Amino acid sequence: MKVKVVLFLTTLQLLFSCTVYHNIIEPQQNYSKGYYLIGSILEGKENRSFPVYVEKIKLSWKEITLTKKNIKRLNSDLKDDYKLAINDSLHNYPKFLKIEMADYPTLLSSLKKKINQPVLKTLQNNPKLAMITSLDIYFNDIQTRIIKNASVLYLINPRQGYYAIEALSSDGKKQLIPIEQGLVLKLKTKGFCWELDNRNQPDLVDISDNCRSGSERKIKNLTVIDKTKGLW
Repeated sequence: MKVKVVLFLTTLQLLFSCTVYHNIIEPQQNYSKGYYLIGSILEGKENRSFPVYVEKIKLSWKEITLTKKNIKRLNSDLKDDYKLAINDSLHNYPKFLKIEMADYPTLLSSLKKKINQPVLKTLQNNPKLAMITSLDIYFNDIQTRIIKNASVLYLINPRQGYYAIEALSSDGKKQLIPIEQGLVLKLKTKGFCWELDNRNQPDLVDISDNCRSGSERKIKNLTVIDKTKGLW
């Protein structure tokens, strides 16, 4: 499931400032339709839930060159001083990053923590919900350089509703990049897959485009095991 979006942020001027924010800023209180975070849960295009991740979740990245179309879309939201240039003669276009979940076992483990029980109950009751697992996102040059130079990237969640990328360098230095400071070009979501445990209770077993054999998007489609069958 892919949704093309343009991110409108009230904090847009922070995105292209000369400072990289090492301290945690206050999260936005009101999430608009265009406010998207990797790890959050959507219903259609609307934010529905922001799980609490008590464990760091490894992320991957790759760099992709922007198309003319995407540059024009970005420029429509940037102030004149920060608009991106198109150099046709050199084919030297700006680039964006694809940030993706890279550690699904830890992601599942975090979702199953006690603090996320209300989230799990919501997921059980609504098979249309999906998680953002990938963002095509444009950061400023300083933030992009930090991400590219990091030895490892993590999704961290210092407080509910606030997600950031923790870039860990080879010398142990940590730098935080709030995801909300990027401009989202495209996102990808994956659905939730359920099986019944040995007590016939729904158990979240995967976050995937396609559920494995024996698991289902809709809990009502799971077959209840009759444990008395075969007993004398």
